[in-house]
Amino acid sequence: MAFSKHKPLKAYPVVEFPEENNSCAVVSSKWLSCDRALCTWPSAIGTKLENLVKSSAEPSSYPRLTWTSLPCRVLGSYGKKYSKI
Repeated sequence: MAFSKHKPLKAYPVVEFPEENNSCAVVSSKWLSCDRALCTWPSAIGTKLENLVKSSAEPSSYPRLTWTSLPCRVLGSYGKKYSKI
């Protein structure tokens, strides 16, 4: 059995995107790679994006959206309920 060197994440990590001018976002933990080095980001914006995060949408469940893998760094994570920061 393999063990992760990472502490378990709560439902909503806050990530920084170094290649996107160090912008930060709250995302679904389902959008992170196993090593937490990449975040799958949807082409949605505004309310549509917020609803995807709130529902912890699986990228494979929304094939009409373009999902891009972006390098990221996890800054922290928040509990079971989504709220705007």
